[in-house]
Amino acid sequence: MSTDYVVGLAMMAREHRAPHDLGAVIYPPGAMKAEATTVDAELYQLYLDVNASKLAADKKQAFYRFVNEWKDFYVNHSSWTDRAWFSYIEKVQDYRKRGNVWRDALQAAGVVVNAPRPEETHAGVDLSLPSVGKLAAIGGVLAVGVVGLMIAKGR
Repeated sequence: MSTDYVVGLAMMAREHRAPHDLGAVIYPPGAMKAEATTVDAELYQLYLDVNASKLAADKKQAFYRFVNEWKDFYVNHSSWTDRAWFSYIEKVQDYRKRGNVWRDALQAAGVVVNAPRPEETHAGVDLSLPSVGKLAAIGGVLAVGVVGLMIAKGR
């Protein structure tokens, strides 16, 4: 296999990584499982497309190694307790981004990809300052209303 090809893919993957800016988002374990299942389906479709292609054997093997790495992670981190940590969703999203880099490289190499390009999902609960501020304002209005009703009933 060409070393330049692998190095090029590694550089592309590094460039497409998003900055670590998700510290204010909470992902429930169910949302994490849904995200991982979606990534698994996307990579499986790419796998089928690569299998059906006339791509060079060394490039197919490089892609298969990536898919096997994903499958190893996916199978070995499938329990609810594994999904209790934020690092799980970061890893799943990293695999999605790396899968998209592979997708682009495969298309550039002439592989016909049958599925549409996946979009990033944000299934978490946003707890950034603007969102928390909105929740606090709504909670404050509700609290004032409840206290007002309690005072009115007390008279």
